[in-house]
Formats: sequence, C-alpha cells, structure tokens
Amino acid sequence: ALDPDFFVTANGAYVVDRKGEIIYDQPLPEKIVSDIVDWLDTSDVDHIFYGSDQVVASKWTNLMSDAITTVYGQLPVDSAFYQSHAVYQMVTMSEHDDQLVLPENLADNVRMVRWHKHSSDIVPMTGSKAEGVRRVLDKLGFDVDNVMNFGDELNDVELFDLGGLSVAMKVSHPKILDMADYITDTVENDGIEKALTALNIL
Repeated sequence: ALDPDFFVTANGAYVVDRKGEIIYDQPLPEKIVSDIVDWLDTSDVDHIFYGSDQVVASKWTNLMSDAITTVYGQLPVDSAFYQSHAVYQMVTMSEHDDQLVLPENLADNVRMVRWHKHSSDIVPMTGSKAEGVRRVLDKLGFDVDNVMNFGDELNDVELFDLGGLSVAMKVSHPKILDMADYITDTVENDGIEKALTALNIL
C-alpha cells in the first residue's frame, strides 16, 4: 500500500525494486537447505521457508499461529516447498528453540538468530538485513549516513551497526535498546509515525 521503491526481504538475502527488478539474489544452497530440514525434522522442530515471493510453513500449529499470525497471517503449508523453490532463509519454531544448537555440518554455513522466545531465523553466515540495505545504497549512490532504520530484535543488530540513524521500538530486545539512537513507541501505538514526527522527518 505504501508503494516503496525497494523491498529488502528475507533478512537481506532477496532485494527487488518496485518494478520487480532483482537487486540482490542470494538463496541458501540447496544442499544446505536439505540438511537444515533433516536436522529440524530429527529435532522435532517445525519450520518456515522464505521464498522470493512466498512464506510457507512445514505445518501449522498453535505455537506457530501465536508467533507468526500478527506478522503474516496464516501461512500456507507445504513441507516440500524447498524441493521446488529457492529458499533464502528458514525459521525454527518449537517449545525448545532456546536449546537448539546447529550441527557441525551446518555451523560453518549458517547461523541462528533469535527473534522470538519460540523461534530463530536461520540465515547465511554472512547474510543480514544490513547486507541487503548496502545493495540498495550502492544502487542509489547513497552513503550509510542517509539511512534511518527501525528495529526491535537481534536480527536487527547488523542493521543498527551499519550506521545512520537507528530507532528502536519500545518493546525491543535490551541489546537493540542499548544500540538505538532513538526509542519510540510500539508499532501498534504508531511508533513509526511518532518517531518520524519527533525527528522532524514528517
């Protein structure tokens, strides 16, 4: 509805402009995705696949509904999605998410970043939102000083490290609050608009 100029998606791994031109396209290797699925299945962990234009669940559970519905609504279910689509990141979902440890065959290629008490992002070792934003800056010829970003969880650390003006939502992870240049209200209480107004951008 806002008709933005660029979309930095999947924690920075897939970036397109408003016309659909691909700016950056870095899916996880197929073998890595397959190994992640095998590990999660044997660990009794449900998961989510991020494609270029779809977000799909391995199954739909109450736990997943509680964490995901406010962001995406109810997701379609397709446990074999990765066999026919490029996957840019995955998301774990389980009651024991805080106990998950990447096996050796994956630890050199991907990392886990907690964003919810029952869930973590699984992203490329060097992948982050900041990498996707850098691609947009390069495309526009802008410097990091031209960036203003909003964040709330640990998957925003690299974005806040990038530079520019970092705004944390009121309910953010303590590390994000410490890194922020400005703290605003929650999203539900118009925190973004309030910050843009307070900082004289609106």
